[in-house]
Amino acid sequence: MAIEILKGFDLFSMLDEHELEKIYQISEEVIFKQGELIVKENVSIDSLFIIKDGCARITKEGRLIVILGKGSPIGELSFIDKGLPSATAAAEESTTLIKILSEDFDKLMGKDKEMANKVYRAVALALCQKLRDTNEWLFTRDWLADIEKEANSRRYF
Repeated sequence: MAIEILKGFDLFSMLDEHELEKIYQISEEVIFKQGELIVKENVSIDSLFIIKDGCARITKEGRLIVILGKGSPIGELSFIDKGLPSATAAAEESTTLIKILSEDFDKLMGKDKEMANKVYRAVALALCQKLRDTNEWLFTRDWLADIEKEANSRRYF
């Protein structure tokens, strides 16, 4: 079951069963009680979490962004770029997570270059899709027309 959850995560979507097993071997399952913090906004983390069972409430500056369920990653941006988390995640109920330490993952990627190439290609494709989605979202907003009008009024040619 955990292998299927890993396969559903964008970063690991291009990996075969053997490679997913390697990822699973460096992971551990952790349980967070209802209300327990998983990740805190602007506080360094050393792991990626993927929800196996349960759900997590994601907030930014105390405002609800989304509630994530089974298969959803937590801390993936910080896992990739080593930056601080941009939001807080707390268990909405008793929640089981697959935890992958950054250090262990980096070591595995260093040992298996072919697998690393697959993972980083998946990262690039996921980022491209997110950028396309963001562009589409921005395009459909009324305020974009106001920005475009303002930009057009400032043309000097």
